[in-house]
Amino acid sequence: MALGRALLGSGRPAEAVAAFRQGLSLSPDDPEALGRLAGTLAAHPRREVRNPLEAVALAERLANRFSFAEPRSLDVLGAAYAAAGRFDEAVRAAERAIALASRAGDAALATKVRARLSLYRGRRAFIGPLPADPPRR
Repeated sequence: MALGRALLGSGRPAEAVAAFRQGLSLSPDDPEALGRLAGTLAAHPRREVRNPLEAVALAERLANRFSFAEPRSLDVLGAAYAAAGRFDEAVRAAERAIALASRAGDAALATKVRARLSLYRGRRAFIGPLPADPPRR
């Protein structure tokens, strides 16, 4: 995962995606690998890096791993749904992420997701980095 993060940070997103995929091949249920790959494929600023359908599949896998009860995974899921044009589902995922983050006392995450929620309500996808922290196990 460190290699993927470093490649992404140095402006080499295609190589980062390959590194995240390699990480998933070694550990298919790793929340960090799932979240970072899904988030990159959903929201990367470079259009050629994005793959909304794959992002949705990965993000659903991630959110399911946490029984749809972990706010960071739901934030990634919302971004993936929005990238795929599934805005109603993106809104629901973001609203749930906000509620869970608020309940957990994570005001910073709730604030970030609220900003994305306004995009989804306006039928626009989020482009940019998603939570730097992986979902909590």
